[in-house]
Amino acid sequence: MLAWLLLALVPSVNGVEGWPVARGPSREPSPYRFDAKEVKTIPKDLLDDSVAIVLYSGSTYRIEPDGTIETTTHEVTRLNSRKAIENLGEFRHISYTPGYQKLTLHVARIHKFNGKTVEVEPQHVHLRDVATDFQVYDSDKQLVVSFPGLEVGDVIEAKWSVRGKNPEHDGRFFQRYSFGDATYPIRLDELRVLVPLGTTLKAVTTKGLLPIKVIASTSKGEGLMDHRWQARDCPAPPKDENLPSREEMRPSVQVSTFGTWEEVGRWKAKIRATCWECTDKVRRVVAETTRGLKTPQEKARALTYYVRRNVRYLSAGHQHDYTPHKPQTVLENRAGDCKDSSQLLAVMLREVGIAVELVTLGTLDDGQISADLPSPWGTHAILAVQIADKTHWIDTTARLCAWDELPSDDCDRLCYLTDDKGKIRLARTPPCTADHRRTQTTTEVWIDEEGNTINRRVLTAYGLAALAQRGRFVEVPAGERRRLMTSTLQDSNSRSRLVKLAIDEVSLANQDQPAKVEAEFEIPRQFSGSTERDGSFADNATWAHLLAYSIDHERTTPLVLPSVFHSTHVYRVHLPAGWDLDSVPRPREHRSKWGRFVLTVQNYDDEKRLIEMTFDTRLERSRVEPEDLDVYRDWFDKVQQDYRAWLTLRPTSSASGAKRLEKFVKEHPENVPAAKALARLYLKLERKADARRMVEQTAKIAPEDDELLDLRLDAAETEDQEEAARR
Repeated sequence: MLAWLLLALVPSVNGVEGWPVARGPSREPSPYRFDAKEVKTIPKDLLDDSVAIVLYSGSTYRIEPDGTIETTTHEVTRLNSRKAIENLGEFRHISYTPGYQKLTLHVARIHKFNGKTVEVEPQHVHLRDVATDFQVYDSDKQLVVSFPGLEVGDVIEAKWSVRGKNPEHDGRFFQRYSFGDATYPIRLDELRVLVPLGTTLKAVTTKGLLPIKVIASTSKGEGLMDHRWQARDCPAPPKDENLPSREEMRPSVQVSTFGTWEEVGRWKAKIRATCWECTDKVRRVVAETTRGLKTPQEKARALTYYVRRNVRYLSAGHQHDYTPHKPQTVLENRAGDCKDSSQLLAVMLREVGIAVELVTLGTLDDGQISADLPSPWGTHAILAVQIADKTHWIDTTARLCAWDELPSDDCDRLCYLTDDKGKIRLARTPPCTADHRRTQTTTEVWIDEEGNTINRRVLTAYGLAALAQRGRFVEVPAGERRRLMTSTLQDSNSRSRLVKLAIDEVSLANQDQPAKVEAEFEIPRQFSGSTERDGSFADNATWAHLLAYSIDHERTTPLVLPSVFHSTHVYRVHLPAGWDLDSVPRPREHRSKWGRFVLTVQNYDDEKRLIEMTFDTRLERSRVEPEDLDVYRDWFDKVQQDYRAWLTLRPTSSASGAKRLEKFVKEHPENVPAAKALARLYLKLERKADARRMVEQTAKIAPEDDELLDLRLDAAETEDQEEAARR
């Protein structure tokens, strides 16, 4: 009986009677309290235009003297629609790391639109492992609150605290907080950091493009310094496409208890103190990989490619936010994340006498490091190698890049660099320029007598453009390669038919070289018409990277195109023997501060029957500010008008044309359309005997061709010839 009673007193972990996490009041001073009257102050247009409105979103960080941090988060949201109920009814914002943190749920309730308050019960709360993706695995737990019985007009409220001491942070605190929400407007957004009196907290506020004003204040109480930042009436982000990076849209505050960058360097050296050992196993790999190589650059290149090809991306392990696994462990597992593989490569490079620095940065969209705020914060790890007075930047996760080429998300990012001793400096990674994404394309085009074309294309891609081609074709089956190429061709002309695809496997596998792709394809009826035939040519890259992104006339936000680029496309068009070019396209040139579009045309030689058109498009700046949209639109419209060059063909009508066509038919007797065109031309030139000769010759090849009968009748000069033609 006593044993049963003791069991009854123990709360159930997953059962209906007990909660899966601790419950209790929060500890932050002067907490926000929801008042139902606040809903009545919401402007009607905001209610009508918003799926949901966050009435309050606040995070309070309480830092204790030993480095323990208690983070209290409070969210209050009004549901304005059924869509909001579907999206927010399952509340998934609560997570923690059980290895060193404890979660306490303070509040989980519904404020009904009729004034009642409904508390969430244990059966509405579920504890589970955090769902992860992108080969990132951790031990975090997620508490999901399933708010029951939701109706439009209800307000959901959740408040919780996570308390613990991060074993990697060494008692320090650093954080980044963005104001506003990625989806919904917020009436009041608040960040508070409570530190013991005498503890220095550095902070930097960065403005955003959204009209959100952040007000900072400081107060003392209960032995704590209360640093507070508030932003009111934060609008939802605009719905425009091609917006600036999300790190620019919303204002942010970065805070840190580190006093200097030198402190950050010492912290970095401490957490990586055991990660610089070059074991015998690592040393053997280095020796084998660099055997026979003479220069430091050759060795650095070889070791970089070894790590990229032998260490797949996988982020897993405890205390692994900033502390990499040991190099030998990474080598044995052949897996690791950015800090793991970069640390392994750093040890290998040191083994061959190459100076190397660890680089920490925030990739595009994650946020920039601030030079004014000493902080270890960062979301990506790469390396900087100094060889012959030149800095080579290496991203060990960029598997298909050249050894010292950075992907675009790593470019133009402020970063801090440290060595094994903790020496630290700030630098900026190189920007991505148009020359880093360059393509050269040559397309040889033969037009036949019926307006069909045979095309042979050679594309050579450099830098990040080569990276894109490798991403499409490396280790991809032949059938899928053909499908991808066909899709690309049909984006330009829906009637395109791929005949042959030849990919230079050597250049594709060698990341230090441009990637080369060759294709042969046909376009039926590319030139169409009866008396005259029209057809056009354009550069696919100009459309894909520039003209595909149109501009809304009501747009008020900056337009940011996906990337800068430089594309040169040469078309060499061979005219059909029986057709002449009506006119040569005029050269075009449109320049702006964003880039240029130039079309040059080389007049064809009558003997070669060739016209050469070169499309050269260079986008040097991918960002358009709101005040420049009209000027940009004018340049955009001019490029859009002229990026496609039209050719008009008319049947040849001269004696020299007949001579040329006669030669062609003699060389290609099976070409019935050309033979019929020559017969028609002879009739026009009143050379009926030659017309009859051509008809009789062609009839042996195509005896069922009805048009030949008509031509035979037209070419008859006597009654006997006409009667013979009718038989």
